Amino acid sequence: MSFSARYRALVYASLVASFLVVVWGGVVRVTGSGLGCPDWPLCHGQFLPSLDPATRIEWTHRFLAIASGLTVAAMVLWTFISYRADRRVLWLAIGVAVLYPLQAVLGGITVLLELSPEWVTLHLANAELLLAALTILAVIVRWPALARERAPGWTWLILASAIGMFVVLLSGALVRGANATYACFNWPLCGAIALPLDQAPSHANVIAQRIDLPTSGAPLIAMLHRYITAIVGLALIAACAQAWRHRREVPGLGGVAIATALIFVLQVAIGAANPLSNFRDWALAAHPAAASLLWCSTVALAALAWRPMSGQGAVVRDLIALTKPAIMSLLLLTALGGMFLAARGVPPFGILAATLIGGAAASGGASSLNHYFDRDIDERMRRTRHRPLPAHRISTRVAVVWGIALNVIAFIVLAVFANLLAAALALAGTIFYILVYTVWLKRTTAQNIVIGGAAGAIPPLVGWAAITGSLDLA
Repeated sequence: MSFSARYRALVYASLVASFLVVVWGGVVRVTGSGLGCPDWPLCHGQFLPSLDPATRIEWTHRFLAIASGLTVAAMVLWTFISYRADRRVLWLAIGVAVLYPLQAVLGGITVLLELSPEWVTLHLANAELLLAALTILAVIVRWPALARERAPGWTWLILASAIGMFVVLLSGALVRGANATYACFNWPLCGAIALPLDQAPSHANVIAQRIDLPTSGAPLIAMLHRYITAIVGLALIAACAQAWRHRREVPGLGGVAIATALIFVLQVAIGAANPLSNFRDWALAAHPAAASLLWCSTVALAALAWRPMSGQGAVVRDLIALTKPAIMSLLLLTALGGMFLAARGVPPFGILAATLIGGAAASGGASSLNHYFDRDIDERMRRTRHRPLPAHRISTRVAVVWGIALNVIAFIVLAVFANLLAAALALAGTIFYILVYTVWLKRTTAQNIVIGGAAGAIPPLVGWAAITGSLDLA
């Protein structure tokens, strides 16, 4: 399907306007103007309040959001009227239509809760998902023709890099939420660290001892963000190199690959400039802006390289099937119970979300590896012979890589956003499920499910440990 020039321009304008909203949100955070308008949706009870500096900055953010919202609404309406026959465009427009109002609601909740770190992070995550949807839509209207019927293996590296970049964004939000922005005064190692009560660059001259590789507190959180960025960055550079090698296969792939690599280098330089410049305002504001630009560029690269058609849709369904969603939901329910018991009520939102996301990834990864080890006996049973591996719809290598990748994601999410004990327990559950239950008990005794059921007792422990940091009952 071809798209009119005016429709393409409206899609591009929606993306740019939404990007400006996210960038100005970074200015709001850097200047501490988040409560410049302490109420919502009005500002000091008025639409046009008196404009002191903090109010002016926050009000500008809201004005940009309104302008962007009108642009996005016009684009979504035009899509529904003229281009609903293209299912890719239609579903992306529906996603945008859901994410944008949700962004406004989350913004209101964030203000009313006086910038709660968990809600600030959720607000940012939703904004980046909105940017991703608009970026993919922009790629489709710019290059509407699909280049091939099946995505080759190298495109999975690009897709994984995009997912990793989202984790980097969330870890950066954790650094800000945990007041760890000013924790390290050197780069790439931590170097001298700030005293615990010094949370602003004006106190940068008051520092404690030099610790290059911290193991606790705010410096550890700051360094974890750097570690995650380094790992994802290596994968992203490799993905850009692969995209450049295959640039003749897909229009626009080479240019986007070069742009993504350059933006990544720029982002690393800005990240280094923060501690090395004593956290100047320009560096603090440029860092999240460049991160969002890199996120959009990485998503565009993934959208160009991995262009799913009907066959790829089946691959996605099979990958989901490898995670055994039914079993996963039951395990998450027990983890949720452990969290509520440990918290003696409703657990903190951030830890709850991290534990459910990490738990889902750990459960899905263990199930995918279980599919791999059970592929021979699955072929003999009527109930299981149509699973992805025995039916030969998914290769064994993909199942193993998928399982390991999900477990790595689970460990990182739980270690960064909950604690190391919860992450270690989740990993131990996977190891027990695979080595003890799948490889040993299932092939030696009819009591395998009785003994192996111990793996199913791990999620409540993960939930408890995520809240308390220990396995003590007190």
